[in-house]
Amino acid sequence: WEYVEELVYSDPNAVTQYALFVSCGAGAAVLIYPCLFLSCRHPQASHGCLAAQGFLLIVLTLLTASGLFLLCGYQLSLVTAMTLPFLGWVSGIDYIVVLIRYLSQLGIDFIRIERRDEVLGEILATAGPGITFSCFCSILTFGFGMLTPIPAVRDLCVGAMLVTAVNYLVMMNVFAPLTLLEAWCIKTIKPDAHPLVCCCHRRAIRKARASFDAWDPDNDTMQKFKEDPQEGTWLREKYARFLRTRYAQFAAVVVAVALFVVADWNKGNRRIGFDPEEMLESSHEAYRGIQLLFDYFSVFPSNLCFYQVDVPGRQREVLDLYQAVTGSTYAVEGAFNNYLTTMYSVMTHSVLDLANVSEVPALMENDGELLAQQAGLNMSMASSGIAPYGMAPLDKDNFTEILLELLATPSDSAKAWSPATANGSRASLYLDLAGVNEFAWDPAFNESYQPRIRFTVMPFFTANLENDDHYHDAIDLAIAQLDASPLKDDAFIYGSTFTHWEVLGQLEPQLLAAIFRYTMVVLVGAFVIFEMDVIATLVVCLSCYMVVIEVYGFAVIWAKFNAYFFALMFASMGLAIEASSHLVASFAVARGSVETRFSSALANALPAVLASTCAVIGAILPLALFPVFYPALFYIRYPLGMLALHSVVVLINGLFIAPALLAMVAPPIEALRRKRAKLFRICSRCCRRQKAPQDAEALKREAKGDS
Repeated sequence: WEYVEELVYSDPNAVTQYALFVSCGAGAAVLIYPCLFLSCRHPQASHGCLAAQGFLLIVLTLLTASGLFLLCGYQLSLVTAMTLPFLGWVSGIDYIVVLIRYLSQLGIDFIRIERRDEVLGEILATAGPGITFSCFCSILTFGFGMLTPIPAVRDLCVGAMLVTAVNYLVMMNVFAPLTLLEAWCIKTIKPDAHPLVCCCHRRAIRKARASFDAWDPDNDTMQKFKEDPQEGTWLREKYARFLRTRYAQFAAVVVAVALFVVADWNKGNRRIGFDPEEMLESSHEAYRGIQLLFDYFSVFPSNLCFYQVDVPGRQREVLDLYQAVTGSTYAVEGAFNNYLTTMYSVMTHSVLDLANVSEVPALMENDGELLAQQAGLNMSMASSGIAPYGMAPLDKDNFTEILLELLATPSDSAKAWSPATANGSRASLYLDLAGVNEFAWDPAFNESYQPRIRFTVMPFFTANLENDDHYHDAIDLAIAQLDASPLKDDAFIYGSTFTHWEVLGQLEPQLLAAIFRYTMVVLVGAFVIFEMDVIATLVVCLSCYMVVIEVYGFAVIWAKFNAYFFALMFASMGLAIEASSHLVASFAVARGSVETRFSSALANALPAVLASTCAVIGAILPLALFPVFYPALFYIRYPLGMLALHSVVVLINGLFIAPALLAMVAPPIEALRRKRAKLFRICSRCCRRQKAPQDAEALKREAKGDS
């Protein structure tokens, strides 16, 4: 594992190459994506220069967030470097499109008449709730991810939180004021400064001004520059009318239920694990070796560890637990005996080495009772295999004194294997092989006390691991044996492979808990920010939950559940809010009837969803089809594959399911709200009528009393 981590994650060249590639892609995006906001016929509807400024701000945001990430002491791995730019692009493009759309919806008359602070205030009043809500939910979601002890997840969530926070600050405090410059251009009939349309706009405006005659009332050459351009007509009229039909709502319900049920069923078939060879390209010299190691090699070293255990007084319990663990189907004893069995063995062999040959038969009579007595072992605690002649004294000082004496290294190394100097020579070699020199000791309080053993290990092998299920069975069986032992609070199993798979088995409950917390954050945030709007809260919660579950359910088709999957699910949760936050925010702040508010919400929010998802998909496709900087399959399956899946799911939910759900629940809830308001007015009127006579009688009584 250390080799794989050092090979892939500590490679600065790979991160540098990918950073250069992302920089080139960012430059191309600054040149290409603003073209979506161009209009050759109408200068007031063309916002290409403003969009280009916004994309430049996104690039600066990513650079600033990356610098803060590195200044905080975190390491920029290749997975983090691949994921953070997409997170920044999605949220940044959403904010840019939403702010530009709300600027366009103000109307030219409003921009010409009102002051600049009124224009900016109206933009922030309409676009601010949705942007703030999405940023709030994303930051809290990534904040929950920071609490996980897994470094890969924590680093990605820290970087994502920095990107989201910096993006919000820049867009609300830098890009939003830039819209005033665009409003001034609209007010004064200036051309869009984008190089692709600037000349065309200048020529059209110059031609209109040249033919304009203020004294001729029939000359309306300049009038077309003072009329609101027809933007979002198809969304506002045709698509909104289509989503209000029962056929569209029924189809949306069927699609949503089908996707959710299939995803929820499929996530039960998830495979927990990790294929390290996928992190290397197939031509790498270590690819085949790592593949054989983790696919066919079934024996891995592990350690049964004891912390703050009274080993001298609980020798029987320690050895029973060791026998239970190593006697299971998926474990065998280590290459050398455990340190207690080794200690008993060298104590008896010390007596035999110093005895004469004629004395050996007498020592071995009665199952070695005399041998155990001379060796200082307790024969009543004998156990076949691990302690055939009994166990060491239970007294701590006596036990520690014997162990330290056996562990002492002879001054003359030539006598290390001499039988005549058994104690402190050959015994030290055997105990060293048993791992005693790796123990941790508490120092003695004074000279009259012996040091205490604080931490001990008993090596063994986890074996017979032929597939992923065997790993989980071995871990469950070992944990069950630990729980059944009296030492369960002070004993644990550690090994690079064992611990890795044990952590993988604990990730899914943590992910489900994170999804629940995320849903609660969305629920509370929507309820507070949208001023207890039931429609907005219901739609955004259902949409976000469906997006997360669908990404989870469909991603396990090609990706195994591991730490990287866990981290990318946090990224998906942070971005799932973009599918519906601007839609419900626009619906909540709009004025008029339900149909008018719904049409306005579609025209303002859906272009943002379409632009952000298409931008991510358009960036991922060339990276996946032409893997120049990361030819390994791992990067196709996890960062790129899951981000592409998330974009597709957001596209389906944001363009069809969430709007149809809003069109379906908004009319009845709005009608119920009106009936409730009408009932409150009637009750209030009745209460006033009942109180009126009483108040008149009270006034009369007061008047008589005064007189």
